[in-house]
Amino acid sequence: MRWQIKSTFQADTPTNQSQHVVKHLLNQRGFKTTSQQQEFLNPLEPSLKTALAQLPDLDQTQLNKAHARISKAINSHQPIIIYGDYDCDGISAATILWTALHQSGAIVKPFIPHRVHHGYGLSSNGVTDALSLFPNKQPLIITVDNGISAIKEAQKLKKMGLDLIITDHHTPPDILPPAHSIVHTTHLSGSGVAWLIASLFNPHPLTEFAALGTVCDLLPLTGFNRSLVKHGLEHIKNTSNPGLLALYQAAGIADTAQISTYHLGYILGPRINAVGRLSHALDALRLFCTTNQTTAQSLAHHLSNLNYQRQDLTQDHATMAINHFKSLSTLPNILVFHHPDFHEGIIGLVASRLTDHFHRPSIIISSADNVLKASARSVPGINITQLISQTSHLLTNYGGHHQAAGFSASPDHLQDIHDSLTKLGDSLDPKLLVKTLDIDLQLDPSLLSLDLFDQLSHLEPFGIANPQPIFASSLPVKSHSLIGKTMTHLKVQPEQPFTHLDVIGFNLASRRHKLSNHSSFAFTLNKNHFRGKTSLQLLVKDIK
Repeated sequence: MRWQIKSTFQADTPTNQSQHVVKHLLNQRGFKTTSQQQEFLNPLEPSLKTALAQLPDLDQTQLNKAHARISKAINSHQPIIIYGDYDCDGISAATILWTALHQSGAIVKPFIPHRVHHGYGLSSNGVTDALSLFPNKQPLIITVDNGISAIKEAQKLKKMGLDLIITDHHTPPDILPPAHSIVHTTHLSGSGVAWLIASLFNPHPLTEFAALGTVCDLLPLTGFNRSLVKHGLEHIKNTSNPGLLALYQAAGIADTAQISTYHLGYILGPRINAVGRLSHALDALRLFCTTNQTTAQSLAHHLSNLNYQRQDLTQDHATMAINHFKSLSTLPNILVFHHPDFHEGIIGLVASRLTDHFHRPSIIISSADNVLKASARSVPGINITQLISQTSHLLTNYGGHHQAAGFSASPDHLQDIHDSLTKLGDSLDPKLLVKTLDIDLQLDPSLLSLDLFDQLSHLEPFGIANPQPIFASSLPVKSHSLIGKTMTHLKVQPEQPFTHLDVIGFNLASRRHKLSNHSSFAFTLNKNHFRGKTSLQLLVKDIK
């Protein structure tokens, strides 16, 4: 692994050094002036006014049109269908908008497509099944987290005399669907856009779900997103939503005051996504919309059980794929792996595991109903969608962005797809296939303190575009040991005067040969509480 250290911290004054480290980081991340830094550290409570000021690509005219049309439907008792998506962002968006409209007196029902039966977005089968919610009626259709590319389906609804409002955040095509109105910005998540609509009907929309969707859909946590997530986390910690409370319990989250973006992205989000991968995501929406505690507890356990199944399937599939490529004499630059029994809802996770393990673009292909379905993941600097587009003549359809993509194709083209994509890897820059660890600051270890950890907490919430800072420091090493049930974790005991530091590398036992009398560590900081004592913990990423 190659280290890329952005800068070295040089203290200008012997006092308040922890605060100066934070200011250095803010400056390094583009917040140069005092006012910019204060605005970042203390974001305003999210509101429609602040959103309009910070979202240059949001068309306020379209927002006003959508508001007027939805209000008309509510006042005339016209049925409304909210057409969502089966991932965490789509479920969060549907929860936000359904709740706001329901509380405003609307006749409103949600529709969540099934991953296998309907596929992503506003599909022909999905539209037919959604309209069956109000048979022989003329409902207003509102999409959340999808629809911006659904030209054919929008045309179908228009011919039927039905109004369609699209709310989405995905990259728009050159030609937009024929809709009554389109509320769109690429700067927010689908749930963030739904929050904007909901705020027109409810002065206190479900900010906790906007935060959940924003984090789980990997949006940059800057600007208005930072406002949504920072304030949304406070709502999450103090929520009265029976579904969220039941999910906390099922996930083993006892201290809600400690909930962070980590819990959203790695504890709650996977449980919500699991039901969309292996079953029907409508159950997740039911969880968040129910007022019955018993129902909420039952659904929360259902989501958690599916997540355990998802973990087992992912581990099984990923191990099979990793072992296949380990057995090859030469590792291809693009990893393409097909297995007829791989679950369609899991292949994206398997591709991620493969890319993490080998630091190469990975494409996992499954087979179902005489159709190939593929999911791809990439590494920084390599546009996987652009690579896949070079095989478009072999594909039924494809789409995605720089780091993730998917496609479908006929099984007759499997070998040609495999060979073509593998060959495209020969032209990749080998430097891009070397894993790089971006380190924010080289720090003198004397600066490592609980006060520094507390000062760094002002930078939270951490996430995309605002990651938890990674530091590098050189420490004298006294000894080390392997810990954990499987002895896969590395614990390092520093020499004086740094014996107060708790240095641990999870799953880094294989890196112990890098240790010497004086070693360099790349790490993040954590506060460890054990037997009534609090210590500064260095969570090691790598050792040199």
